[in-house]
Amino acid sequence: MTEALSPLHCRENGKAICQIAGEHATVKDILSFLPELNIYGFRCIGRSAISEARHRELRAELLNLDALGGLSQANVKRLNGWLSSFDASRTWKHGSYALKHTFEREAGTYMMNGAFIVCVLMAGFEILIDGQNALMKMQRGAL
Repeated sequence: MTEALSPLHCRENGKAICQIAGEHATVKDILSFLPELNIYGFRCIGRSAISEARHRELRAELLNLDALGGLSQANVKRLNGWLSSFDASRTWKHGSYALKHTFEREAGTYMMNGAFIVCVLMAGFEILIDGQNALMKMQRGAL
């Protein structure tokens, strides 16, 4: 059994798997537990090297309510409604970048990958960090 860190817990078996451990996590909570997450997704050291200063700027964008595709109240509300049509799955079904594009087409709004990952975590789904993106254990519920 994995020891939970409130409000988010991560375990590593060679891979970082994260899930909210409770219902009261904030964006700041998630950022404190996932220091490599920024508005574009996870920072890939070596693959797309960016300076520490630039990474901090991109992290701050997640908290900027006016950022294009960021965590404005309207974006979060729209995405949370959309995510409510999903259930947890037993297998890694979707990548964050591809699924955020599905959301954008269906909802008619733009969302940055990092903001999408934050909302998926806040909705209670499990993620596996996969380079800049996240794989998610979620599937569309029965209609």
